[in-house]
This record gives sequence, C-alpha cells and structure tokens, in this order.
Amino acid sequence: MAALGDKVAVGRSVDSTVTFYGWAVITTEYAENNGRQVVYTPLPDNPYHTDIILPDSAAENRDEQIRHAQELADASLWRERPDFTKTDE
Repeated sequence: MAALGDKVAVGRSVDSTVTFYGWAVITTEYAENNGRQVVYTPLPDNPYHTDIILPDSAAENRDEQIRHAQELADASLWRERPDFTKTDE
C-alpha cells in the first residue's frame, strides 16, 4: 500500500519531494449509510480504488455534500504508512 501511495503522491506533485504519510480507511457498511452507494472501481495503478456516490439530493446542494464529507471523515480511521517515522522527514 505504501508503494502505491508513493507513486500517486509523486504523480500529483510538480517535484519529487512529496511524502506519502498514510491513508484514511472507512468500512463499506458505514460508507453506505444515509443513501450513499459504494462502487468498486479499480484503476490500472490502484486495484483498491472505490467510489462513494452521494444520493441524488446532494447533486446540487453544496451544504449536503459537505455534511456527507464531514460524516465520512469523522468515521474514518487514519492508517499511518508502516515504514514512516518522524526521522524520515
């Protein structure tokens, strides 16, 4: 997982000094709460990629989108990169 994160982080950066620190994890069961759908959508460089689709009522409602995002963030768990230590900075 860390190698995948490194690859994505460097690909999103204008230089190669980006550090991948970890990732947020949420269960499928929780992500499906409040009308959301979870769709497994693997990408060529990320076999774990999944989309969380908000209900139709959130399509034009920015406040509702923010509420969903905050709820998902609050329920997620941070997984620190296994080989990362503070001395690596």
